[in-house]
Amino acid sequence: MSMEQWLGRLSLYLVAEHGAWLREPGGDWWNLEPLNQEWKREIRPILELYVDRTPGSLIEEKNFSLVWHYRKVEIGLGVNRARQLADTLAPFASNLRLRIQEGAKVIEIKNTSINKGRAALHLLERFRPDFVLAFGDDLTDEDLFSMLPAEAHTVKVGMSATAAKHMVPSFREVRNALIELGGMPYETPA
Repeated sequence: MSMEQWLGRLSLYLVAEHGAWLREPGGDWWNLEPLNQEWKREIRPILELYVDRTPGSLIEEKNFSLVWHYRKVEIGLGVNRARQLADTLAPFASNLRLRIQEGAKVIEIKNTSINKGRAALHLLERFRPDFVLAFGDDLTDEDLFSMLPAEAHTVKVGMSATAAKHMVPSFREVRNALIELGGMPYETPA
């Protein structure tokens, strides 16, 4: 897991895979609740059919989700197939308690109980912090923004519709804000 390689030695609570996994400093990864993965046997063949019909697409299997990627697909074809796939999966989603989430050239299918906001609420209830700051650049971050308490500082990275209170145009502003908050000097890489 990349997060553990990058940040595992620091005394941080880590949350991965959209809130499916949590880790306390120095501890092991764990789930908020056990999740059923049987649904993957029904959904994977549908995704495989779309991979066969859409050159350049691929399936990524995560612990609690399946993701259909179409970054390398011809633009018009990828968008059309993504719409078709989302429509095809909709009846399965409601019957199997799944969420179909469209992202940046991906369709992700996961359990409805997995989201970043739910994981954040678990940590907030446990620690009751005085200050909450959340940055996010993806559609999956909207769960986080909408579930945080009103006094939380939420920031959307990128200029699109959001539940966040603030917006910044790029990751550079996030990096600068974190450097300022940490009071650490930083030199921009060449």
